Amino acid sequence: MVDNFKIIRSMLKFENPGDCYYVQLLRRQSDDPKIGGVPDPAYHGNMHSRSIKDYFISSLEHFDEVEKEIKTICDVFNVRAYIRLNKRNFKDVSMAIFKHITDEICSGETYASPHHLVASAAGRANCAGKDKTWVVDVDAEYVPYKQNICELIEKCEPFQPANGILEIQTKNGFHLIVKPFHTEKIDGLWSGFCEENSIDLPRFDIHKDNPTILYAK
Repeated sequence: MVDNFKIIRSMLKFENPGDCYYVQLLRRQSDDPKIGGVPDPAYHGNMHSRSIKDYFISSLEHFDEVEKEIKTICDVFNVRAYIRLNKRNFKDVSMAIFKHITDEICSGETYASPHHLVASAAGRANCAGKDKTWVVDVDAEYVPYKQNICELIEKCEPFQPANGILEIQTKNGFHLIVKPFHTEKIDGLWSGFCEENSIDLPRFDIHKDNPTILYAK
């Protein structure tokens, strides 16, 4: 089980009216139980089709209120809860929805289903500003080098030591939550590290606005 509610709660900031954090409960393809060896189509397809419930967390009190509900749904329906640590705002989400509708009207083309419009807008409406963070994906094969990866990131400008690097446990390793840095430099540092230590691994993934895992049974 992965339960990151406590550490993620410490990272949430609500500073302006309408600030919120976007949470999705998703079926992961890798979690497909394949009962009788038959794939369950509910676990496949795009992210929108695999989402069973979304939340806009509007305060720490709200976060606490939905914790039990989220965990129960995840346990019963075999899904995972993900949260985008880059803050959203209700105004920006609403404007993204309005822009999408306006673009469709002006295009004169066939209208797409509005069913996933809110989720799509929430995915785009990053308003974290100076508090923006990235997710460095330390999957299973990279776990033995986690400390080395942290040390390499700390050498990249404009790394801010005061903010540190937070670790979020995943099902197969860790997510490192970091401030943006120069990816060009990390490419060279990682290549040099691998060459010096006879390691044959591509550079680990860096996600600039992807969600991290909040809970999974």
